[in-house]
Amino acid sequence: MRWLVVLVLAFGLVGFVGADVIFEDDFDSHNDWISSVQECGEDCLDAPLNWTFYRSTGSWEPPIGEPTISINDNNSRGESGKAFTVWTESRPGQSGWGADGMISVLLPKDYSEIYARVWIRYDSTWQAPSPLGDMMIKTFRIMHYDRSGNPFSFFSSGNSCPVYLYDLKNSNTYGTRLMHSFRCDSQETDYYCGNNDYMIEETDFAASLYNDLYEPGIGDPHSYNDLGMPADGSWHSYDWHIKMNSYNESGAWNADGVLQFWIDEVLQADISAMRWVEGGTDSTIGWNTIGLGGNAYNTYANESLKQEQWYAFDDFVIYTPIDNSSEYWNDSPADGRLPLDYVIGNAAVTNCVDEDNDGYGIGVDCLGIDCDNNNSEVFDNINCIYDGNVCGNFSLCTSFCSSVPEEICGNEIDEDCDGVAQNCSCLHEADLEPCDGNVSTEEMIAYMERWVVGEVFMGDVVDVVNFWSRMA
Repeated sequence: MRWLVVLVLAFGLVGFVGADVIFEDDFDSHNDWISSVQECGEDCLDAPLNWTFYRSTGSWEPPIGEPTISINDNNSRGESGKAFTVWTESRPGQSGWGADGMISVLLPKDYSEIYARVWIRYDSTWQAPSPLGDMMIKTFRIMHYDRSGNPFSFFSSGNSCPVYLYDLKNSNTYGTRLMHSFRCDSQETDYYCGNNDYMIEETDFAASLYNDLYEPGIGDPHSYNDLGMPADGSWHSYDWHIKMNSYNESGAWNADGVLQFWIDEVLQADISAMRWVEGGTDSTIGWNTIGLGGNAYNTYANESLKQEQWYAFDDFVIYTPIDNSSEYWNDSPADGRLPLDYVIGNAAVTNCVDEDNDGYGIGVDCLGIDCDNNNSEVFDNINCIYDGNVCGNFSLCTSFCSSVPEEICGNEIDEDCDGVAQNCSCLHEADLEPCDGNVSTEEMIAYMERWVVGEVFMGDVVDVVNFWSRMA
């Protein structure tokens, strides 16, 4: 997997770190980057440093238009540095969705609870369809990926679930809203989270929750371009706290999952009774993939005009909850989040995720990659000719190979994995074909019947009896 390789090459202010921080990126140490293919999923080899996957389905790439996704110094949050930028196109696209641009990182393990923060800036001249029409920009996602197959395959037969999606949405009826979309597990039966009663009661779409960015009953809805709104041309901080619901001893999933969401330190969504997982028995399922960007529909101009607009990300960090033992606690809001002025790269860097304390794991400070990070006796694959079931050439994550069985001659099977199915010698004429190196009771009786009719001598019978008794 590519993410194992890039972690070993990690450097600078990008990568996995110790303490409370899992992953962070200020994009400043990246070389300028644009996508080279439309979709780079499992085993992707050219995602940005330490990122794992990307999608880039724009139609107006350079020289006609802007690159759908890029890392460069065009839209950095500071006076210098770089940012990750997504350009959206005003075109219907596939099933109404225009350009799809995103990068994702696959974490080295699943987490039951994580926090994330990223700073986002939308183009100050951002437009939406007018006078009629809706806009929705999928901007951020946290999900569980099965770690095999296409990470961009969703719905009931996909490889990623549960999923949380944050979308910027606008309509001429309701104004600018923040849309939180949910996709639940088991995806085959509950993909749209039908068992989460509060969503059916509180929203007009069972798999979503809306934040109206204005006070109901006070004037007209705000526009996305108004001061303090997402597309006012300024950088805004976005924070998420997400926790998987728990699995109880009776074999059911509890309604205790969490979603909290802040913009500019103001709590916008607070759910504590979420069933992210409704079915199945894998209690270890957790959050392991985070993506910036996504697909969008926003046909604010005729497609022939090839109009585009952008939004950018900077100073991204994923971490576990901090508490009063953390060096950042005194400056934090004391709710598990890092301080707003946390600087990417300030975490105590220990670039080795080593769960079993054997020195091997994931990261540049490890002795090597650990094939089993839960067993301190095992860290590297060994070559074995027997896997406990069949012979072959196996590379197994184990401390010793299984012992091969004893060979049984004459059955045309190579039990001892030496490459030969051993034939047996007829050790006595009573050992009838096919020879198996043994005189069975039936074969001994048949031989004695030959003595009765005079075909063999009594001395021969004595010999076969002695031979039979040694085999018994």
